[in-house]
Amino acid sequence: MIDHISGIDKSLFILSTHITDLGTSVKDNERVALKYLDTKVDGDHGVSFTYTLVDGIATDKLGMWILKREAVFESFRAIKSGTTQS
Repeated sequence: MIDHISGIDKSLFILSTHITDLGTSVKDNERVALKYLDTKVDGDHGVSFTYTLVDGIATDKLGMWILKREAVFESFRAIKSGTTQS
């Protein structure tokens, strides 16, 4: 799909995805620029957004970091085992 829309002249498309494998499928397309908004993840202080557009593909797993920080998986395990308090 990206190869198709990248062929449309005089157009700009901005796509956002968390599918990092997508980058390998378009890396040879000279009409596609891979960029991401940079973030800094610190275990003690959390996430800082730099609002800087950087070349490449983001590798930070912010969604997973948030789920772990908020103990979502532990909550699911507690619900499954019936150990939650009402």
